[in-house]
Amino acid sequence: IEEFCRCRRAGANLLMNVGPTAEGRVPDYEAAALARVGDWIREIGTDALYRGEAAIFETPGKDEAHPHEDFGMLVTRDDGARACYLYCFGITATADTRVHGTHARGPGPRTFTGVPAGFTRATWMDTGGEAKLDRSGDAVTLHAEAYPYGINTVVRVARLTA
Repeated sequence: IEEFCRCRRAGANLLMNVGPTAEGRVPDYEAAALARVGDWIREIGTDALYRGEAAIFETPGKDEAHPHEDFGMLVTRDDGARACYLYCFGITATADTRVHGTHARGPGPRTFTGVPAGFTRATWMDTGGEAKLDRSGDAVTLHAEAYPYGINTVVRVARLTA
């Protein structure tokens, strides 16, 4: 799912090298991985993944030691309505790198620059719950919450609306 999001950020497609067995079947473990990605796509919605302009909002302060992968995409629908989707990587129960790896940041504020004016509300795509959003000029700060118990969508996506 993370690799799929990185591809969409670049405006690319993800080639998943899945081949059939000698009997012509997709192995169960590969079918399960594809099914999970399909579940995630249905949960997030295709607008957020396929109709966006690639990688237009990014998190400031990236460097080699602290690579922040969070990004946002702007979507303009056929009817002219616009929405913005913010993709948050590394939301873990804690930011304990002994448990979650060196890129874990845990819940907390995520700032995105270059977000057009007018977007004032945020909704988590996985739960439908409202997310706290602050704006300062062309930057917004999304207060990334930990996943609710029993849910972990790997990359958490918030939809911004006016």
